[in-house]
Amino acid sequence: MENPSFILDTNIWISYIVTGRYTELTSLIQHNKLRIYTCQTLIEELILVLNRPKIKKVIDVSNIGEIISIHKKISHELKPDKKINIPELSDPDDVFLAQMSYAIKVDYLVTGDKLLLKQASGFKCKVITMADFIKMFAR
Repeated sequence: MENPSFILDTNIWISYIVTGRYTELTSLIQHNKLRIYTCQTLIEELILVLNRPKIKKVIDVSNIGEIISIHKKISHELKPDKKINIPELSDPDDVFLAQMSYAIKVDYLVTGDKLLLKQASGFKCKVITMADFIKMFAR
């Protein structure tokens, strides 16, 4: 597949940031010329999670601004249409991800959320795990 497009759920970004492998993720994206999409809601959720006390214990909070800046640089920001009629999702906080999948022809949503993986039919793209994402680019 040439230049596949992805939405990376907040839990994927956080996982890489907390484990200190954020550079590895950005390198994977750039090296493979992946199209990564974000939206204001995802950015706000990322900031909110990065500011949680348990996350602040493992990352340098002075880097949050830089992390968000890099996120924005390597992602294409969408403004999903909130009027799109999408299937019901168990977690209303995940509706924006489905809206993003409907807003453009994205190939994959990458998530670690087991409930989202079960509700994949609510998305206009293939919903995969991080392990599946990594396998796609293993050399």
